[in-house]
Amino acid sequence: MCMRLGVDEVLHQGNDLVGKHVMVYGVMLVRDDECYVVANVERDFRANAILLGDSNLISKLLAKVPCLIGGKYLYREDVEVCGRISYDETQGCTARLVELKSLSVKTTDMRVEIV
Repeated sequence: MCMRLGVDEVLHQGNDLVGKHVMVYGVMLVRDDECYVVANVERDFRANAILLGDSNLISKLLAKVPCLIGGKYLYREDVEVCGRISYDETQGCTARLVELKSLSVKTTDMRVEIV
């Protein structure tokens, strides 16, 4: 069972959560080939974000959820995602969510299970 936490809560607890499975809720931003979950899209997203560590995630999203066209992000959707917390200083984003167990995307008119 995953403990449910917001992005800011995960970032605040830092290393205390390493290795634990958590359900993170927030806004998923997909840009280029990276997927992040943030609490607030107005802040610098790399410094205040959790990187989603699944190399096939964008393909899975594209197969199930229409993407945004003509904007800064391919996706900007509310999500709940469960995985294991790890940290990687080399990625420019401290927190990572790996070994994803579930990812639920909430669009304006539907909820889609991706993982």
